Amino acid sequence: LTCNHKQRYRVFGLDVLAGHEHVEPSQTQTLTKADVRRILDSVRIIRGKYEHELQFAFIQEGVELVPEDAIFSGNNQVFAEMRCRLRKQIGKDARRFNVEGPGEISSTAP
Repeated sequence: LTCNHKQRYRVFGLDVLAGHEHVEPSQTQTLTKADVRRILDSVRIIRGKYEHELQFAFIQEGVELVPEDAIFSGNNQVFAEMRCRLRKQIGKDARRFNVEGPGEISSTAP
């Protein structure tokens, strides 16, 4: 974030990354100071630094988000729903124009 004394920002999300796994993804609502403190207190400090990478998401005060904006702060549920809606729309348009669509989704369990 650039420093601008006329604009105020609030913490919208905080994710603790342990390797490639999210330890505690934040919800799609503004975090309170107590929420941020609780998350930070759960991360171990080694030699004055947090043990895991921290990702903060900020939002400008007075700006309202649409639900889709939550994907930028790690909300995978909203992202998955958007992908499903897009896939259904592509399939519908493909049938309309009599062309091959995206096909069936195959589940690949690890």
